Amino acid sequence: YTGNLTCSNKTCDHGVCLKTEDDEVCICRPGYEEVDGKCVDLCSAGHLPEDYCPGNQCESINSGFRCKCEGKYILSDDGITCTGE
Repeated sequence: YTGNLTCSNKTCDHGVCLKTEDDEVCICRPGYEEVDGKCVDLCSAGHLPEDYCPGNQCESINSGFRCKCEGKYILSDDGITCTGE
């Protein structure tokens, strides 16, 4: 680690860039992963954990993503996952 957080090849939106001697790595916030040098929410990246959302249906929002809660499901107090009515 060189101590330099200024990266030239990655923007790492929704995270920070860590520059090492040989590489630049995005350290993304929880719920995000690195895709092409940017931190993308798991919904947009298509990498939700199995059965995280009913029918694996989600939508991207400014703060990341939330599950689409339809039918017998409502949005939980956490504002992300669904619970049964």
